[in-house]
Amino acid sequence: MYSYQCGLQSIENRANVQTKGSGFDQYVDFNIRLSKNSSQPSNQGYVKLLQGMMSMADFIGKFSEGYKCCYVCEIEEFETLPQGAKSGIYENTLLFGYTPTRTDLVSFLCFVVLSGKGSLKYEGVDYELGAGDCVFIDCRKAYSHSTSDDLWSLQWCHFYAPSLPAVYEKYKERGGRPVFHPADIEPFTTLLTDIYDLALSSDYIRDVRINEKLGTLLTLLMEQSWHPESMTVSRKRLELAAVKEYLDEHYTEKIALDDLSEHFFINKFYLSKIFRETYGTTVNNYLISKRITRAKQLLRFTDMTVDEIGAAVGMADANYFSRMFRKVEGISPREYRKPIIIETRRFEDFRGWMSVSAEGFHVLQINQGFSKKAGTLRGLHFQEGEYVQAKLVSCLHGSIFNVAVDLRPGENYGHAYGEILSFENQKQMYIPRGFAHGYLTLEDDTLMQWCVDNDFCAAAAKAVRYDSEFNW
Repeated sequence: MYSYQCGLQSIENRANVQTKGSGFDQYVDFNIRLSKNSSQPSNQGYVKLLQGMMSMADFIGKFSEGYKCCYVCEIEEFETLPQGAKSGIYENTLLFGYTPTRTDLVSFLCFVVLSGKGSLKYEGVDYELGAGDCVFIDCRKAYSHSTSDDLWSLQWCHFYAPSLPAVYEKYKERGGRPVFHPADIEPFTTLLTDIYDLALSSDYIRDVRINEKLGTLLTLLMEQSWHPESMTVSRKRLELAAVKEYLDEHYTEKIALDDLSEHFFINKFYLSKIFRETYGTTVNNYLISKRITRAKQLLRFTDMTVDEIGAAVGMADANYFSRMFRKVEGISPREYRKPIIIETRRFEDFRGWMSVSAEGFHVLQINQGFSKKAGTLRGLHFQEGEYVQAKLVSCLHGSIFNVAVDLRPGENYGHAYGEILSFENQKQMYIPRGFAHGYLTLEDDTLMQWCVDNDFCAAAAKAVRYDSEFNW
């Protein structure tokens, strides 16, 4: 290979570029042979980019994508030598400088500078970084960082959990800074190394072990956060956490801004201002969001009426509840209760994959059904009275045409909803209470599964004939 405008191309197709694994398991090997001449007219690699070759921009971009190691061997001469490029193994080290800029990443970033120097721009503030410095920032906000001519070597970790925004707020409340210099950097580097090793391991409970290490990392970060002399959060802002906690506990009740102001001894105009600055929404919109979120759970996983659900979440006026629900979700509460198709979220690595489907569905019983031949018809089944069931249906092998028929009184009575579920598409159908369920196998040796939220009762079990008068 040779240098071409700070890019890498092949000579005699000798480059070996391999990407292995995915997610935390990604790493990449570069076996790069460089020569001095970059203008050989007979070299096809110069005339056109060969498939699979990597530009220098893509090359250094791998570091920002989470790759851990780049192996660079047998370097002879660059026509223009990039600063810092040498033969050997580069682990978490840039071959030359670049400046990644990010915003709206749903993660938090912790990194330590092992050697060299660089800079960080975060929330409009510039920080100069050197060996032994640590960074802990919220990546949902815009940031950028870059190395200086004294190229730096870093260890870093992006991570996220639903509770982390609140943890980071507490970190800031205690005086925690985006950049700090601990007396001893070794606990951080040891933890990050352990996380890397676990991510590359085949430990069958590695995710649990990684979570344990991340918990220890957060503990270390919180230990570094206590700087009462530089705390920028006022007493009123600290009290805001108590306001939010009160809203989380009492959102089903009637709450007015005047009541909050009186209860917490905070001027209501000031309360509105700092609540919006801190949480990015108004108090009223936060309450609506909490109520609609809870209403969605009740609509999906209970047989309460729409009016009962509105009252249960603090929106007893049926028209107001329906109007707010449509404003937030784009559909009415009744439309939301129809069967839904769930596109599972899949997480893959070199071992295979795992998927995550419905959240909040209470499973009391799991059933499986195996059919030897394509064209096998099963159903339509349902249960009555106190034994009415909601179902989460998926196909574990083969494929089925899955059907739910609405048996609830109303304008949708008898309406059928159908969808192909298969091992390949990994789709699932959530069927609310009040529906009959059946399926037709489309392949031999089909295995399907349905989870239910209520006990089976033979006396309450009923069926609808497949040739009844409805369109499916």
